[in-house]
Amino acid sequence: MLAILFILFCIITGTLLLWCFIPSLQNSGCYDIRGAGLDIPWWCALLPAAYISGTVITCWAVYFFAYLEEALHPGSARPLISGNIFGILLILLIDILFCIIIKKRKGGISFPLYDSLLKHPFIYALWLILAVFLLFFFYRTFNVYSDELRVGLSVFSDFATHIGMERSFAVGNNFPTAYSHFAGSDIRYHFMYQFMMGNLEFLGLRIDHAFNIPSFLGMMSLCMLLYVYAAKLTGSRGAGMLSVFFLLFRSSPSFFKWLSELRPGENFLKLLKNRTEFWDYTDKENWGLWNLKVYMNQRHLAFAMAFVIVLLLLWTPCIKSLNGKYEKKRAAVLALFSGIMLGAMSFWNGAMVIGALAILFVLALFSDNKPAFLLLALISVGMSMLTSRFFINGSAVSPSFHYGFLAENATIPGTIDYMLKLTGILLILVAVCFVISEAAERVLILAFSAPLILAFTLSLTIDITVGHKYVMLSLNLFGIFAALLLYKLWKSGRMSVRLSAVILGLILTITGLAEAKILYNLDRDTLDYELDDPLVEWIEKNSDSKDIFLSSPYSLDRPVLGGAMLYYGWPYYAWSAGYDTGYRERIAAEIYSTKDPTRRDELLKQEGIRFIIVDKAAREYYKVFEAGIAGAYTAVYSEGQDDQRLTIYERKER
Repeated sequence: MLAILFILFCIITGTLLLWCFIPSLQNSGCYDIRGAGLDIPWWCALLPAAYISGTVITCWAVYFFAYLEEALHPGSARPLISGNIFGILLILLIDILFCIIIKKRKGGISFPLYDSLLKHPFIYALWLILAVFLLFFFYRTFNVYSDELRVGLSVFSDFATHIGMERSFAVGNNFPTAYSHFAGSDIRYHFMYQFMMGNLEFLGLRIDHAFNIPSFLGMMSLCMLLYVYAAKLTGSRGAGMLSVFFLLFRSSPSFFKWLSELRPGENFLKLLKNRTEFWDYTDKENWGLWNLKVYMNQRHLAFAMAFVIVLLLLWTPCIKSLNGKYEKKRAAVLALFSGIMLGAMSFWNGAMVIGALAILFVLALFSDNKPAFLLLALISVGMSMLTSRFFINGSAVSPSFHYGFLAENATIPGTIDYMLKLTGILLILVAVCFVISEAAERVLILAFSAPLILAFTLSLTIDITVGHKYVMLSLNLFGIFAALLLYKLWKSGRMSVRLSAVILGLILTITGLAEAKILYNLDRDTLDYELDDPLVEWIEKNSDSKDIFLSSPYSLDRPVLGGAMLYYGWPYYAWSAGYDTGYRERIAAEIYSTKDPTRRDELLKQEGIRFIIVDKAAREYYKVFEAGIAGAYTAVYSEGQDDQRLTIYERKER
């Protein structure tokens, strides 16, 4: 109950924040970008924007006071108690201030009266269907059944870090915050979404609800905001909903290529019914990197992408060709709000912050409000740099020129070929829109291309693949123009032209629809963990987030579920975040294998390791000299027999 109240409190806080500084946002659905009536209910923009904004500022307040509690009282058992009490009190005081400002404002707040459920029943029915669809997939990939946590095969990879970080807050005291798969160092991972989920579990939500409810709200927020924004650009609610459909079910020729490879007589429906592997016609495509799976796996992505849409709703009207220009005072307020919120998002999803700045930079070039855009950029970049310096030792990014992204042939023809293989006709339709559209739409196509260009020219981390977030942001926004073109074809009224619109819509989504079926099939198999597992319970009760565990390089295993902070977890996660995984692998191997007790003890003390896990996985990965470890340290937990034996040894300070 407390967790649900916390979510409602975040929404109320966000609503008051927006009413105070951006009261026009609730009227976003009244008119399209050229002033024609649109008639979209006020809550379609206000509530999702309020959820995102309120959650960000409330969670930062809770985090700050929890961090302060741990700093003032090192070893505090539950800093989240103080964090929630004082954080919510602070935000409550701010909410009261917002109310005073709103009350004093001339005219106050009024609600449009055109949002009756009876007015647009078809749209409301579609929202209900979408909500059921998303809830189904979120809970199918991650759920609790009979005290057993089930993690779908589609998400177990990224969920190793999600669960590790989430549990480090829910049952631990990870302040100052460290990376759960590379403990004892700084935090280079955007962890605040995991902090939010951990706090919700701490406040009483079962772990699957703590993951799935905010994920569902984040994804619905993205869909609703994209709907409003796309409808404003196209002047059509139908095109707005079609843009959401294109977000969920991507455009790609992969389905058709697969069909072309089937042998004569093979039934593609029967084969698809049981298929559990994504297509791999482009590099990393078989990861499910571009389809619905990515929103199931990277739960923080939709949340942060939704705020990018909020920024577009606020700043698109500034385009010169729309005759739009904010007066200086309003532009300054918008810049302050946007800059502070965008800067605060840097540890929720840093890629979306960079992607948003890239889009806004292009919009600024075609706007008369350039000083406001500059103020926005200075605030957001300044806040991002300050928070990065606080949490990270060294630089948060290491930019380098890398042309071609994941294209096999890193040339201009090669990248064009790669994008056509990846997106099918989507880019062709966007190019057609660029030619036939007016100046404002052309500016927006250029702006939406900025993250895509960024991904294909720069690598901001050692792992090139993380650039897929920039590509997805561009492709989701490009979907608006595909919807616009189909809307224009449908609006022609000619049956043959309308039929072509239907066929194009099917071509654009058939691969994504098929991949939704594959995702469904993939999660028939799950990794199952007992919530009352003795090992999990022992780790929760006998260690905290300051205790470092030496283990085999676990990805997702029982110690991770218990909130154990791993010295050397699965290396891909830490490597892609910029950590020196090679050093720790060498140290871990030496600790496990050395027969020199003095050297072993020196290394354990040097690296701050308290617990050593010796199990089947460690014996298979390292050359473990278990007799030496058993003779030097106390066995504090043991289970199993023979090669299945697991023992935890504790190194105590002497």
